[in-house]
Amino acid sequence: MKLQRIDAPTDGTPFWIFHDSREVLSPNRKSAAYFHHLSQMPHGDSYFQLLFAKRVFPGFIWGTASFWSPCSRFIAASWTGFSDVPQTRHGVLIDLAQWRFLDLGPFFEIRRIDEICIEGTDIGGNPRRFNFERIDSWQTVLPDESRVL
Repeated sequence: MKLQRIDAPTDGTPFWIFHDSREVLSPNRKSAAYFHHLSQMPHGDSYFQLLFAKRVFPGFIWGTASFWSPCSRFIAASWTGFSDVPQTRHGVLIDLAQWRFLDLGPFFEIRRIDEICIEGTDIGGNPRRFNFERIDSWQTVLPDESRVL
């Protein structure tokens, strides 16, 4: 099967992975992320490993709407956390330039992303907004949490 390649939208709107491995070109078309399909939960979403710049992001990305910021620095997605078994669902914001992330919380639903912030709703349906420059709880992906390919 030929690897499907899609272009991430340039306006921060979602792209969809669904059920197959895909290479996604960044909005500026200068880099790409690879979403490697692993499996699908019974009656549920598929889950993927995220690979970027020869590194594997820890945990798994769910095959729902994902977002790439128009500046091409941030990816936001639904994530399993560090679990080896894909059971949980958290929102995650990944800083590709500094290989760090922000756990947005359980069942955080991402609505939009741009060059300066991410917006969505938390588990209670309350609107939340995170300005990238004001985030003080970034977590660095440590070498033992991420594999280098």
